[in-house]
Amino acid sequence: VLDTSGSMAVEKELAQALGEMEDLVDRAAHNSPLGGIRIINCDAGANIPVIVSDLNDFVITGGGGTDMRIGIKAASELDDPPAGIIITMTDGFTPWPKEIPEDNEDAFYIALIIDTENLRENPRKRGWSTTGIPEWMTVIDVHTQG
Repeated sequence: VLDTSGSMAVEKELAQALGEMEDLVDRAAHNSPLGGIRIINCDAGANIPVIVSDLNDFVITGGGGTDMRIGIKAASELDDPPAGIIITMTDGFTPWPKEIPEDNEDAFYIALIIDTENLRENPRKRGWSTTGIPEWMTVIDVHTQG
């Protein structure tokens, strides 16, 4: 689930998220029964999942508000095969689901937080990403340069 809201600047946060995603896409293109990974662009709503085997062909859409609850729910509802690992890539400025999605309680949920230098300098802006992430999600902090 890729946060494509307005707070995820294309040159910084989205570029970092795509960089983190690159190896996953390359490996999945060769080892996944899908031939790639499913990516859901998500801002205030979740787009239809697309199977990506080459990030050069991936189109980022969005730019509005943020609600990762909707994106995580959409990812948990995937089937054929069901999502075993659900990674949410975001700057953390989003509401989070309180409960693990009923549609896929067995998935491994990861919150990859793109932590820019700007957020580290202004910890008040970081409130959602440090307090709202549910305990059933594994958190990975990715530090970027300003």
